Amino acid sequence: MAEVALRIGGRTHLVACRDGGEARLAAIGRRLDAHAAAAARAAGAAGGERMMLLIALMLADEHAEA
Repeated sequence: MAEVALRIGGRTHLVACRDGGEARLAAIGRRLDAHAAAAARAAGAAGGERMMLLIALMLADEHAEA
């Protein structure tokens, strides 16, 4: 099992994936990080968990529009 370090919103998260899935997981991490600044502003003092929720909602909205 491989492990990938994802940097999202200035924090590093180690995530395991199947061998060979590292590049795809890294690309997904970059996509999450692209939304991190806006989500952090919207989350305010609530911090990390709320920021991740907002990122998930942004991605779900993009998916729904596609």
